[in-house]
Amino acid sequence: MSSSVEGEIAETMKRLRSLGDASVRGTLHNFGAYPGAVLAAPAATLIHGELFELPDDESTLTALDKYEDFDPLTPEKCLFVRRRTTITGANGQSVQGWIYVYNGNPDSAPIIQGGKWSNSR
Repeated sequence: MSSSVEGEIAETMKRLRSLGDASVRGTLHNFGAYPGAVLAAPAATLIHGELFELPDDESTLTALDKYEDFDPLTPEKCLFVRRRTTITGANGQSVQGWIYVYNGNPDSAPIIQGGKWSNSR
């Protein structure tokens, strides 16, 4: 990741409000330089991350889409797509929110045990 991209996403992240740790049902796969989430509602495993509240403006979501290289007009061409799903906060409450998920078959990409990217590097 180039420093210009890091700076760009850092400015976007400043507009978000952290709501704390959260999880979704599914598996997290290791693709080397990045993880890929694969959602599965009845899955016994969890993907762990952080829940953020978006400000009430389209520009923040647009910037996040750009960072994730997601084009809502051509999702079939994207490595990741933005999906609405049920997210469970650390307090046990569920909310509907956005997550970027891997847009393909993870094939032989290893599953990250424990479902947390920071623990796999």
